[in-house]
Amino acid sequence: QPNNGHRSSCLAQTTCGRGQRFSGTPTLVGFCQTCPAKTYQTSSSHRNVDCIPWRTCNAGQRFTAGSTTTAGSCTNCAGGQFQDNTAHQLTSCKTCSSSGEVCTTGQYLSGCGGSSNGACLSCPT
Repeated sequence: QPNNGHRSSCLAQTTCGRGQRFSGTPTLVGFCQTCPAKTYQTSSSHRNVDCIPWRTCNAGQRFTAGSTTTAGSCTNCAGGQFQDNTAHQLTSCKTCSSSGEVCTTGQYLSGCGGSSNGACLSCPT
């Protein structure tokens, strides 16, 4: 029987790899695009049309950028540093000595670190 201009078999559908998203419709072959900035995709042989946003960090942490295949990571601020922002992608922590907290004579800065810039406390007498 003649094929009347129709295909006699199906075309293989395009699938995308890690770091890519599918662009097209379910009925078209489509094509793959690199994930946009600050997004990633870990699946391979997929037809996902969206990439996943990079993670965000909590207070007391700094962000290390991801890639098109990784979500990025968060690490705790080092001693003498803090980060009071939440749900952020800031790549550095603030230094306690430059936090803007200025103690007066007879006071000292205590408790700076993690998510706190500390507070001025009276020196013991």
